[in-house]
Amino acid sequence: MTRFLFCKEGTAVWISHLDLQRMFQRAFNRAKIQIAVTNGFNPHAYVAMALPLSVGMESQCEILDCRLADESISPEEAAERLNRAGFPEGITILKGYSSDRKLREIGSLCARLMMEYDNGVPEGAEERIRELFLREEITASKHSKKKGQIEINIRPMILDVQVAQKNTCQIEMTATVQAGEPSLNPELLVQAVTRYLPEDRPDAVKIRRLEVFDQEGNAFR
Repeated sequence: MTRFLFCKEGTAVWISHLDLQRMFQRAFNRAKIQIAVTNGFNPHAYVAMALPLSVGMESQCEILDCRLADESISPEEAAERLNRAGFPEGITILKGYSSDRKLREIGSLCARLMMEYDNGVPEGAEERIRELFLREEITASKHSKKKGQIEINIRPMILDVQVAQKNTCQIEMTATVQAGEPSLNPELLVQAVTRYLPEDRPDAVKIRRLEVFDQEGNAFR
């Protein structure tokens, strides 16, 4: 399997997951790289993307798997040709390589959440937010395809949280959360701050996915 590590940042954060898939299909066509397809009456391309990224989030560790029809094209050459073919600003393939690891082996991810306060960080907010994520139970509202909005305890899915005030207007939260089954969207950490500490609710939040890990805690590649 050919695997690409790519980043999604800047204005590209507003590209939806479905549009991102279409964008890659067009890029493969422009680069004249054919993707292998399945057999049968309804063939489809051997392409899979790990952990769909929410609209508005940045990432430096997105992963796309595919199977090339022409096995003489190396992953490195494919990555170079795709980058030359051109992506929207903010999308860049960082690396192309071969891997037999299954995407289901991903167990967790690390994200940076930069919380911004227009009128300055409230006094004591850093410590209050840090103490919040030490609680044994933290409930948040999550959308379920079968049940709609449901209340869940997100605390068991939070593996680590580091909180630090960066300047007078920003608090940085670096969190490692589950990405397997069940998984936790880092956006729910901000929801928890808003629910439990309304006085510390940020005016804006920038979220960037930093790394994905396997179930042993090693960077997944």
